[in-house]
Amino acid sequence: MTVANREIACSPICLSLSTTSSTLSAHGKLPAVVYGLSCAIATVSSGPRPQVTNALAVNVCVYYMTASGNEVRLLGDVPPGDTLRLPLQAVHTPTAEIFFSVEGFTVSVSPFIWRELQQEVKITKLLQCDSKDKNSGEKFYLRALGTMEQVFFEHTNRHTFASSCYDIVLKPAVKLQNCLPVPVLVSQLGLRRTQLFSPGEMFHLSHLAPNRASIVIMIQSYLDKCWVCTGGLPDADTELSVWSFESHDSPALMTLELGVHSADLDGTQMLSLYCPFWMLNKTGFTLCYRKSKKPEKECSTPNKNADETSNVIFHPKDYKEPILFSFRAKNFFGKKKAAIRVEFGEWSDKFSLDVPGSSGVVICKNEGRTYQVAVTNQLTFNSLTKMVIFTPFFLIINECPFPIQYQEFNRPGDPWQEVEQNSSSPLWPVVERDDKLLLLRVSGSAEHAAPFLYTEQLSVCLKLNNEYGGLHVEVQLSEGGTYVTVRQYRAGHAPALLVNYSPYAVHVLEKENVNVR
Repeated sequence: MTVANREIACSPICLSLSTTSSTLSAHGKLPAVVYGLSCAIATVSSGPRPQVTNALAVNVCVYYMTASGNEVRLLGDVPPGDTLRLPLQAVHTPTAEIFFSVEGFTVSVSPFIWRELQQEVKITKLLQCDSKDKNSGEKFYLRALGTMEQVFFEHTNRHTFASSCYDIVLKPAVKLQNCLPVPVLVSQLGLRRTQLFSPGEMFHLSHLAPNRASIVIMIQSYLDKCWVCTGGLPDADTELSVWSFESHDSPALMTLELGVHSADLDGTQMLSLYCPFWMLNKTGFTLCYRKSKKPEKECSTPNKNADETSNVIFHPKDYKEPILFSFRAKNFFGKKKAAIRVEFGEWSDKFSLDVPGSSGVVICKNEGRTYQVAVTNQLTFNSLTKMVIFTPFFLIINECPFPIQYQEFNRPGDPWQEVEQNSSSPLWPVVERDDKLLLLRVSGSAEHAAPFLYTEQLSVCLKLNNEYGGLHVEVQLSEGGTYVTVRQYRAGHAPALLVNYSPYAVHVLEKENVNVR
Protein backbone atom coordinates (compact mmCIF):
# COMPACT_ATOMS: atom_id res chain seq x y z
CA MET A 1 0.00 0.00 0.00
CA THR A 2 1.02 3.64 -0.46
CA VAL A 3 0.74 6.28 2.27
CA ALA A 4 1.98 9.86 1.80
CA ASN A 5 4.10 8.85 -1.18
CA ARG A 6 5.80 6.09 0.82
CA GLU A 7 5.71 2.38 0.02
CA ILE A 8 4.46 0.47 3.08
CA ALA A 9 4.94 -3.30 3.39
CA CYS A 10 2.06 -4.98 5.30
CA SER A 11 2.38 -8.35 7.09
CA PRO A 12 -1.01 -9.85 8.13
CA ILE A 13 -1.36 -11.71 11.46
CA CYS A 14 -4.33 -13.20 13.32
CA LEU A 15 -5.39 -12.56 16.88
CA SER A 16 -8.02 -14.64 18.73
CA LEU A 17 -10.60 -13.32 21.20
CA SER A 18 -12.83 -15.55 23.35
CA THR A 19 -16.33 -14.75 24.60
CA THR A 20 -19.37 -16.65 26.04
CA SER A 21 -22.65 -17.54 24.42
CA SER A 22 -26.02 -16.97 26.06
CA THR A 23 -27.18 -20.55 25.17
CA LEU A 24 -26.46 -23.36 27.65
CA SER A 25 -24.98 -26.58 26.38
CA ALA A 26 -26.28 -30.04 27.17
CA HIS A 27 -23.99 -30.24 30.17
CA GLY A 28 -25.22 -26.90 31.49
CA LYS A 29 -22.09 -24.99 30.53
CA LEU A 30 -21.69 -21.99 28.35
CA PRO A 31 -19.70 -22.90 25.23
CA ALA A 32 -16.72 -20.79 24.27
CA VAL A 33 -17.01 -18.94 20.98
CA VAL A 34 -13.84 -17.82 19.25
CA TYR A 35 -13.84 -14.81 16.92
CA GLY A 36 -10.98 -14.22 14.52
CA LEU A 37 -9.57 -10.67 14.12
CA SER A 38 -7.04 -9.91 11.42
CA CYS A 39 -4.69 -6.92 11.57
CA ALA A 40 -1.53 -5.81 9.80
CA ILE A 41 1.76 -4.44 11.09
CA ALA A 42 3.16 -1.88 8.64
CA THR A 43 6.91 -1.36 8.29
CA VAL A 44 7.77 2.03 6.76
CA SER A 45 11.02 2.22 4.82
CA SER A 46 11.55 5.22 2.58
CA GLY A 47 15.04 4.31 1.44
CA PRO A 48 17.63 7.01 0.53
CA ARG A 49 16.36 10.58 0.29
CA PRO A 50 18.74 12.87 -1.64
CA GLN A 51 18.39 16.56 -0.95
CA VAL A 52 19.30 19.60 -3.07
CA THR A 53 20.73 22.75 -1.43
CA ASN A 54 20.81 26.00 -3.40
CA ALA A 55 23.96 28.04 -2.72
CA LEU A 56 23.37 30.31 -5.73
CA ALA A 57 22.02 33.85 -5.67
CA VAL A 58 18.95 32.98 -7.81
CA ASN A 59 16.04 30.56 -7.55
CA VAL A 60 16.62 27.12 -9.05
CA CYS A 61 13.95 24.79 -10.43
CA VAL A 62 14.59 21.06 -9.89
CA TYR A 63 13.35 18.37 -12.32
CA TYR A 64 13.60 14.59 -12.50
CA MET A 65 13.47 12.16 -15.41
CA THR A 66 10.26 10.15 -15.45
CA ALA A 67 10.07 6.40 -15.98
CA SER A 68 9.37 6.94 -19.69
CA GLY A 69 12.91 8.24 -20.15
CA ASN A 70 11.92 11.07 -22.50
CA GLU A 71 10.17 13.53 -20.19
CA VAL A 72 11.26 15.61 -17.20
CA ARG A 73 8.88 16.67 -14.48
CA LEU A 74 9.15 19.67 -12.15
CA LEU A 75 9.72 18.87 -8.49
CA GLY A 76 9.85 22.35 -7.03
CA ASP A 77 11.53 25.72 -6.81
CA VAL A 78 14.45 26.18 -4.40
CA PRO A 79 15.14 29.76 -3.23
CA PRO A 80 18.73 30.81 -2.40
CA GLY A 81 19.91 29.16 0.80
CA ASP A 82 17.02 26.67 0.95
CA THR A 83 16.98 22.88 0.68
CA LEU A 84 14.61 20.56 -1.22
CA ARG A 85 14.30 16.89 -0.25
CA LEU A 86 13.49 14.75 -3.25
CA PRO A 87 10.23 12.76 -3.04
CA LEU A 88 10.23 9.02 -3.61
CA GLN A 89 8.88 9.19 -7.15
CA ALA A 90 11.99 11.20 -8.09
CA VAL A 91 14.32 8.85 -6.23
CA HIS A 92 13.21 5.45 -7.50
CA THR A 93 13.54 6.09 -11.22
CA PRO A 94 15.44 3.97 -13.73
CA THR A 95 18.01 6.68 -14.52
CA ALA A 96 18.24 8.61 -11.18
CA GLU A 97 18.75 11.78 -13.24
CA ILE A 98 18.12 15.26 -11.85
CA PHE A 99 17.98 18.41 -13.97
CA PHE A 100 18.06 22.10 -13.06
CA SER A 101 17.09 25.43 -14.58
CA VAL A 102 16.95 29.13 -13.67
CA GLU A 103 14.70 31.92 -14.86
CA GLY A 104 15.30 32.85 -18.49
CA PHE A 105 17.24 29.67 -19.28
CA THR A 106 16.33 26.16 -20.37
CA VAL A 107 16.72 22.96 -18.39
CA SER A 108 20.35 21.92 -18.00
CA VAL A 109 21.77 20.16 -21.04
CA SER A 110 23.18 17.27 -19.01
CA PRO A 111 21.79 15.75 -15.80
CA PHE A 112 23.26 15.06 -12.41
CA ILE A 113 22.96 11.32 -11.68
CA TRP A 114 22.76 11.05 -7.93
CA ARG A 115 23.10 7.26 -7.93
CA GLU A 116 26.73 7.62 -9.02
CA LEU A 117 27.44 8.67 -5.45
CA GLN A 118 27.14 5.01 -4.47
CA GLN A 119 30.47 4.41 -6.23
CA GLU A 120 32.14 7.74 -5.33
CA VAL A 121 31.53 9.63 -2.10
CA LYS A 122 32.10 13.01 -3.78
CA ILE A 123 31.25 14.09 -7.33
CA THR A 124 31.39 17.55 -8.89
CA LYS A 125 29.87 18.34 -12.25
CA LEU A 126 29.61 21.51 -14.33
CA LEU A 127 26.10 21.97 -15.72
CA GLN A 128 25.10 24.34 -18.51
CA CYS A 129 21.74 25.97 -19.17
CA ASP A 130 21.13 27.69 -22.52
CA SER A 131 19.31 30.98 -22.85
CA LYS A 132 15.69 30.85 -24.01
CA ASP A 133 16.53 33.82 -26.23
CA LYS A 134 18.31 32.13 -29.13
CA ASN A 135 19.85 35.42 -30.27
CA SER A 136 21.56 36.28 -27.00
CA GLY A 137 24.05 33.41 -26.96
CA GLU A 138 24.23 33.50 -23.17
CA LYS A 139 24.86 30.49 -21.00
CA PHE A 140 24.25 29.88 -17.33
CA TYR A 141 26.76 27.65 -15.56
CA LEU A 142 26.34 26.05 -12.18
CA ARG A 143 28.46 23.59 -10.28
CA ALA A 144 26.68 20.58 -8.73
CA LEU A 145 28.66 19.14 -5.83
CA GLY A 146 27.35 15.78 -4.64
CA THR A 147 28.47 14.05 -1.47
CA MET A 148 27.46 10.77 0.17
CA GLU A 149 27.71 10.09 3.89
CA GLN A 150 27.11 6.64 5.32
CA VAL A 151 24.86 6.52 8.38
CA PHE A 152 25.05 3.27 10.36
CA PHE A 153 22.32 1.74 12.47
CA GLU A 154 22.51 2.21 16.21
CA HIS A 155 23.67 -1.24 17.35
CA THR A 156 25.63 -2.49 14.37
CA ASN A 157 28.26 -1.56 11.82
CA ARG A 158 26.12 -2.92 9.02
CA HIS A 159 25.10 -0.43 6.35
CA THR A 160 22.67 -0.82 3.50
CA PHE A 161 21.32 1.16 0.59
CA ALA A 162 18.96 2.90 3.00
CA SER A 163 21.69 3.98 5.44
CA SER A 164 23.29 6.72 3.32
CA CYS A 165 22.68 10.47 3.09
CA TYR A 166 23.04 12.11 -0.31
CA ASP A 167 23.54 15.87 -0.47
CA ILE A 168 23.68 17.86 -3.71
CA VAL A 169 24.83 21.47 -3.39
CA LEU A 170 24.37 23.88 -6.32
CA LYS A 171 27.22 26.39 -6.36
CA PRO A 172 28.35 29.15 -8.74
CA ALA A 173 30.92 28.08 -11.28
CA VAL A 174 32.87 31.36 -11.04
CA LYS A 175 33.03 33.97 -8.28
CA LEU A 176 34.88 37.29 -8.42
CA GLN A 177 35.87 39.53 -5.53
CA ASN A 178 36.79 43.14 -6.16
CA CYS A 179 39.76 43.80 -3.88
CA LEU A 180 40.30 47.30 -5.29
CA PRO A 181 39.25 50.62 -3.68
CA VAL A 182 37.28 51.53 -6.82
CA PRO A 183 34.25 49.89 -8.47
CA VAL A 184 34.77 47.70 -11.54
CA LEU A 185 32.45 46.74 -14.40
CA VAL A 186 32.62 43.13 -15.64
CA SER A 187 31.16 41.71 -18.85
CA GLN A 188 31.71 38.68 -21.05
CA LEU A 189 33.43 39.28 -24.35
CA GLY A 190 30.83 39.50 -27.12
CA LEU A 191 27.80 39.73 -24.80
CA ARG A 192 25.85 42.71 -23.53
CA ARG A 193 25.33 41.64 -19.91
CA THR A 194 27.42 43.68 -17.43
CA GLN A 195 27.83 43.48 -13.66
CA LEU A 196 29.06 46.29 -11.40
CA PHE A 197 31.23 45.32 -8.41
CA SER A 198 31.63 47.79 -5.56
CA PRO A 199 34.92 47.85 -3.60
CA GLY A 200 35.22 44.67 -1.55
CA GLU A 201 32.12 43.07 -3.10
CA MET A 202 32.02 39.41 -4.08
CA PHE A 203 29.65 38.35 -6.85
CA HIS A 204 28.70 35.25 -8.80
CA LEU A 205 29.70 35.19 -12.47
CA SER A 206 27.33 32.41 -13.45
CA HIS A 207 27.42 33.36 -17.14
CA LEU A 208 31.13 32.56 -17.46
CA ALA A 209 32.58 29.14 -18.17
CA PRO A 210 35.36 28.52 -15.61
CA ASN A 211 38.97 28.44 -16.81
CA ARG A 212 38.11 29.28 -20.41
CA ALA A 213 35.76 32.29 -20.77
CA SER A 214 37.04 35.68 -21.97
CA ILE A 215 35.91 38.72 -20.01
CA VAL A 216 36.21 42.49 -20.14
CA ILE A 217 36.90 44.42 -16.93
CA MET A 218 36.54 48.19 -16.87
CA ILE A 219 37.56 50.70 -14.20
CA GLN A 220 35.53 53.73 -15.17
CA SER A 221 36.68 56.52 -12.86
CA TYR A 222 40.16 56.04 -11.49
CA LEU A 223 42.34 59.18 -11.70
CA ASP A 224 39.76 60.67 -14.09
CA LYS A 225 40.53 57.98 -16.66
CA CYS A 226 38.82 54.85 -17.96
CA TRP A 227 40.89 51.66 -17.78
CA VAL A 228 40.01 48.54 -19.76
CA CYS A 229 41.40 45.01 -19.78
CA THR A 230 40.36 42.01 -21.88
CA GLY A 231 41.58 38.59 -20.85
CA GLY A 232 40.72 34.95 -20.36
CA LEU A 233 39.99 33.32 -17.04
CA PRO A 234 43.11 31.65 -15.62
CA ASP A 235 43.70 27.95 -16.12
CA ALA A 236 43.07 25.58 -13.26
CA ASP A 237 46.83 25.32 -12.61
CA THR A 238 47.45 29.09 -12.62
CA GLU A 239 47.17 30.61 -9.16
CA LEU A 240 48.59 34.09 -9.81
CA SER A 241 48.50 36.07 -13.04
CA VAL A 242 48.91 39.68 -14.17
CA TRP A 243 46.29 41.59 -16.17
CA SER A 244 47.25 44.80 -17.93
CA PHE A 245 44.70 47.64 -18.01
CA GLU A 246 45.03 50.36 -20.64
CA SER A 247 43.78 53.93 -20.78
CA HIS A 248 43.58 55.97 -23.97
CA ASP A 249 42.36 59.18 -22.31
CA SER A 250 45.84 60.75 -22.45
CA PRO A 251 48.11 61.66 -25.37
CA ALA A 252 50.31 58.71 -24.40
CA LEU A 253 49.07 55.21 -23.71
CA MET A 254 48.79 54.59 -19.96
CA THR A 255 48.98 51.09 -18.48
CA LEU A 256 48.13 49.70 -15.06
CA GLU A 257 49.11 46.17 -14.06
CA LEU A 258 46.83 44.40 -11.59
CA GLY A 259 46.99 40.92 -10.14
CA VAL A 260 44.42 38.11 -10.32
CA HIS A 261 44.43 35.35 -7.74
CA SER A 262 42.63 32.13 -8.71
CA ALA A 263 41.69 29.30 -6.36
CA ASP A 264 39.46 26.24 -6.63
CA LEU A 265 36.95 25.98 -3.77
CA ASP A 266 35.10 22.67 -4.18
CA GLY A 267 34.67 23.20 -7.91
CA THR A 268 34.06 26.96 -7.82
CA GLN A 269 36.73 29.09 -9.46
CA MET A 270 37.31 31.91 -6.96
CA LEU A 271 38.92 35.00 -8.53
CA SER A 272 40.31 38.01 -6.66
CA LEU A 273 41.24 41.18 -8.56
CA TYR A 274 43.81 43.12 -6.54
CA CYS A 275 46.64 45.63 -6.64
CA PRO A 276 49.80 44.68 -4.69
CA PHE A 277 50.20 48.13 -3.09
CA TRP A 278 47.89 50.95 -2.05
CA MET A 279 49.65 54.27 -1.45
CA LEU A 280 47.98 56.63 1.06
CA ASN A 281 49.29 60.20 1.21
CA LYS A 282 48.67 61.90 4.56
CA THR A 283 51.62 64.30 4.45
CA GLY A 284 49.84 67.42 3.21
CA PHE A 285 52.24 67.61 0.24
CA THR A 286 52.06 66.28 -3.29
CA LEU A 287 54.09 63.08 -3.41
CA CYS A 288 55.58 61.30 -6.39
CA TYR A 289 56.31 57.56 -6.45
CA ARG A 290 58.91 55.97 -8.70
CA LYS A 291 59.17 52.29 -9.52
CA SER A 292 62.54 52.30 -11.24
CA LYS A 293 65.30 54.71 -12.12
CA LYS A 294 65.40 53.47 -15.71
CA PRO A 295 62.73 54.22 -18.31
CA GLU A 296 61.05 51.29 -19.99
CA LYS A 297 62.96 49.58 -22.80
CA GLU A 298 60.23 50.44 -25.27
CA CYS A 299 61.45 54.04 -25.20
CA SER A 300 64.22 54.25 -27.81
CA THR A 301 65.60 57.52 -26.41
CA PRO A 302 65.38 57.55 -22.62
CA ASN A 303 64.71 61.02 -21.30
CA LYS A 304 63.13 62.74 -18.35
CA ASN A 305 59.69 62.94 -19.95
CA ALA A 306 59.70 59.22 -20.72
CA ASP A 307 60.67 58.46 -17.15
CA GLU A 308 57.92 60.71 -15.77
CA THR A 309 55.31 59.02 -17.96
CA SER A 310 56.21 55.37 -17.51
CA ASN A 311 57.72 55.09 -14.04
CA VAL A 312 56.45 58.03 -11.96
CA ILE A 313 53.03 58.31 -10.34
CA PHE A 314 51.80 61.61 -8.90
CA HIS A 315 49.73 61.65 -5.71
CA PRO A 316 48.14 65.10 -5.15
CA LYS A 317 47.89 66.29 -1.56
CA ASP A 318 44.11 66.73 -1.80
CA TYR A 319 43.51 63.22 -3.22
CA LYS A 320 42.44 61.23 -0.16
CA GLU A 321 41.84 57.89 -1.91
CA PRO A 322 44.58 55.26 -2.31
CA ILE A 323 46.81 55.31 -5.36
CA LEU A 324 47.22 51.89 -7.01
CA PHE A 325 50.93 51.11 -7.24
CA SER A 326 52.26 48.09 -9.12
CA PHE A 327 55.09 46.93 -11.33
CA ARG A 328 55.48 45.50 -14.80
CA ALA A 329 54.43 41.90 -15.33
CA LYS A 330 58.01 40.60 -15.42
CA ASN A 331 58.73 42.15 -12.00
CA PHE A 332 55.24 41.81 -10.53
CA PHE A 333 56.03 38.96 -8.12
CA GLY A 334 59.66 39.81 -7.31
CA LYS A 335 61.13 41.90 -4.52
CA LYS A 336 59.84 45.46 -4.61
CA LYS A 337 61.52 48.78 -3.89
CA ALA A 338 60.37 52.32 -4.54
CA ALA A 339 61.49 55.91 -4.09
CA ILE A 340 59.47 59.04 -3.32
CA ARG A 341 59.90 62.78 -3.54
CA VAL A 342 58.11 65.75 -1.99
CA GLU A 343 56.63 68.06 -4.63
CA PHE A 344 59.34 68.38 -7.32
CA GLY A 345 62.35 67.94 -5.06
CA GLU A 346 65.03 65.27 -5.00
CA TRP A 347 64.27 61.58 -5.01
CA SER A 348 64.75 59.70 -1.77
CA ASP A 349 66.78 56.55 -1.38
CA LYS A 350 64.96 53.35 -2.33
CA PHE A 351 63.05 51.58 0.41
CA SER A 352 61.51 48.11 0.52
CA LEU A 353 57.78 47.47 0.09
CA ASP A 354 57.82 43.74 0.83
CA VAL A 355 57.58 43.53 4.63
CA PRO A 356 54.10 44.04 6.08
CA GLY A 357 54.03 45.41 9.61
CA SER A 358 57.26 47.34 9.10
CA SER A 359 57.74 51.09 9.54
CA GLY A 360 60.51 53.61 9.08
CA VAL A 361 61.46 57.07 7.91
CA VAL A 362 62.42 58.32 4.45
CA ILE A 363 64.45 61.50 3.96
CA CYS A 364 63.34 63.81 1.13
CA LYS A 365 64.84 67.17 0.14
CA ASN A 366 63.06 70.02 -1.58
CA GLU A 367 64.12 73.66 -2.01
CA GLY A 368 66.88 73.41 0.56
CA ARG A 369 64.73 71.80 3.27
CA THR A 370 64.80 68.26 4.59
CA TYR A 371 61.51 66.43 5.06
CA GLN A 372 61.24 63.31 7.20
CA VAL A 373 58.38 61.16 5.90
CA ALA A 374 57.21 58.22 8.00
CA VAL A 375 56.37 55.04 6.07
CA THR A 376 54.08 52.36 7.54
CA ASN A 377 53.41 49.07 5.74
CA GLN A 378 50.19 47.23 6.64
CA LEU A 379 48.64 44.05 5.25
CA THR A 380 45.00 44.32 4.18
CA PHE A 381 42.19 41.86 4.91
CA ASN A 382 42.73 39.80 1.74
CA SER A 383 46.47 39.19 2.36
CA LEU A 384 47.14 40.12 -1.28
CA THR A 385 47.50 43.89 -0.89
CA LYS A 386 49.86 45.92 1.28
CA MET A 387 48.79 49.40 2.34
CA VAL A 388 51.73 51.84 2.40
CA ILE A 389 50.87 54.95 4.45
CA PHE A 390 52.96 58.13 4.25
CA THR A 391 52.66 60.55 7.17
CA PRO A 392 54.78 63.32 8.73
CA PHE A 393 57.40 61.80 11.00
CA PHE A 394 56.63 64.45 13.66
CA LEU A 395 53.01 64.92 14.64
CA ILE A 396 51.51 67.24 17.27
CA ILE A 397 48.28 66.02 18.87
CA ASN A 398 46.23 68.62 20.75
CA GLU A 399 43.89 67.04 23.31
CA CYS A 400 43.19 70.37 25.01
CA PRO A 401 39.71 71.97 24.84
CA PHE A 402 41.33 75.06 23.29
CA PRO A 403 43.68 75.66 20.32
CA ILE A 404 47.43 75.80 20.86
CA GLN A 405 50.36 77.14 18.85
CA TYR A 406 53.92 75.89 18.39
CA GLN A 407 57.21 77.27 17.09
CA GLU A 408 60.70 75.85 16.75
CA PHE A 409 63.18 77.12 19.32
CA ASN A 410 65.69 79.78 18.17
CA ARG A 411 63.55 80.64 15.14
CA PRO A 412 61.61 83.69 16.36
CA GLY A 413 61.01 84.91 12.83
CA ASP A 414 58.92 81.88 11.90
CA PRO A 415 55.14 82.22 12.26
CA TRP A 416 53.43 80.34 15.07
CA GLN A 417 51.58 77.30 13.73
CA GLU A 418 48.15 76.60 15.20
CA VAL A 419 46.63 73.26 16.15
CA GLU A 420 42.88 73.26 16.72
CA GLN A 421 41.38 71.63 19.79
CA ASN A 422 41.08 67.83 19.70
CA SER A 423 42.98 67.61 16.41
CA SER A 424 46.48 66.99 15.10
CA SER A 425 48.92 68.84 12.89
CA PRO A 426 52.15 67.84 11.11
CA LEU A 427 55.46 69.27 12.25
CA TRP A 428 58.08 69.71 9.53
CA PRO A 429 61.23 70.90 11.36
CA VAL A 430 63.48 73.45 9.71
CA VAL A 431 66.28 72.96 12.23
CA GLU A 432 68.42 69.99 11.18
CA ARG A 433 70.08 69.39 14.55
CA ASP A 434 69.53 66.07 16.29
CA ASP A 435 68.36 67.69 19.54
CA LYS A 436 65.36 69.70 18.40
CA LEU A 437 63.49 72.01 20.79
CA LEU A 438 59.93 73.29 20.58
CA LEU A 439 57.93 76.14 22.11
CA LEU A 440 54.24 75.90 23.01
CA ARG A 441 51.61 78.45 23.96
CA VAL A 442 47.86 78.76 24.12
CA SER A 443 46.38 80.41 21.04
CA GLY A 444 45.57 84.06 21.70
CA SER A 445 48.17 84.51 24.46
CA ALA A 446 51.73 85.81 24.29
CA GLU A 447 53.10 83.70 27.15
CA HIS A 448 54.86 80.55 25.99
CA ALA A 449 56.24 77.66 28.01
CA ALA A 450 59.88 76.74 28.39
CA PRO A 451 61.36 74.90 25.40
CA PHE A 452 61.36 71.10 25.53
CA LEU A 453 63.20 68.40 23.61
CA TYR A 454 60.87 66.48 21.29
CA THR A 455 63.40 64.06 19.80
CA GLU A 456 63.56 61.96 22.99
CA GLN A 457 61.00 60.12 25.09
CA LEU A 458 59.52 62.69 27.47
CA SER A 459 56.65 63.35 29.87
CA VAL A 460 56.66 66.80 31.46
CA CYS A 461 54.40 69.55 32.78
CA LEU A 462 55.31 72.97 31.36
CA LYS A 463 54.41 76.04 33.40
CA LEU A 464 52.52 79.02 31.95
CA ASN A 465 52.33 82.29 33.87
CA ASN A 466 48.71 82.94 32.95
CA GLU A 467 45.23 81.66 33.72
CA TYR A 468 45.95 78.31 32.00
CA GLY A 469 48.66 77.40 34.50
CA GLY A 470 50.57 75.09 32.20
CA LEU A 471 50.47 72.29 29.65
CA HIS A 472 51.11 68.57 29.99
CA VAL A 473 53.39 67.31 27.20
CA GLU A 474 54.14 63.68 26.36
CA VAL A 475 56.57 62.66 23.61
CA GLN A 476 56.37 59.12 22.25
CA LEU A 477 58.99 57.75 19.84
CA SER A 478 58.66 54.84 17.44
CA GLU A 479 60.18 53.68 14.18
CA GLY A 480 57.16 55.01 12.33
CA GLY A 481 56.99 58.48 13.87
CA THR A 482 57.26 60.84 16.81
CA TYR A 483 54.03 61.92 18.51
CA VAL A 484 53.86 65.03 20.72
CA THR A 485 50.64 64.93 22.75
CA VAL A 486 49.55 68.13 24.55
CA ARG A 487 46.93 68.03 27.32
CA GLN A 488 45.29 70.64 29.51
CA TYR A 489 46.76 71.37 32.95
CA ARG A 490 44.46 71.26 35.96
CA ALA A 491 45.19 72.41 39.50
CA GLY A 492 46.78 69.66 41.55
CA HIS A 493 47.98 67.72 38.49
CA ALA A 494 51.59 68.89 38.71
CA PRO A 495 54.10 66.02 38.55
CA ALA A 496 55.60 67.03 41.94
CA LEU A 497 54.65 69.20 44.92
CA LEU A 498 57.34 71.02 46.96
CA VAL A 499 56.37 72.06 50.52
CA ASN A 500 58.69 74.52 52.32
CA TYR A 501 58.29 74.26 56.11
CA SER A 502 61.41 76.35 56.79
CA PRO A 503 61.24 80.08 57.71
CA TYR A 504 63.42 80.88 54.72
CA ALA A 505 62.72 81.29 51.00
CA VAL A 506 64.14 78.48 48.87
CA HIS A 507 65.22 78.83 45.24
CA VAL A 508 64.64 75.66 43.20
CA LEU A 509 66.00 74.72 39.78
CA GLU A 510 66.10 71.44 37.92
CA LYS A 511 69.34 69.82 36.92
CA GLU A 512 70.56 71.06 33.54
CA ASN A 513 67.78 73.68 33.55
CA VAL A 514 68.52 77.39 34.07
CA ASN A 515 64.92 78.34 34.85
CA VAL A 516 65.02 79.33 38.54
CA ARG A 517 61.85 79.53 40.66
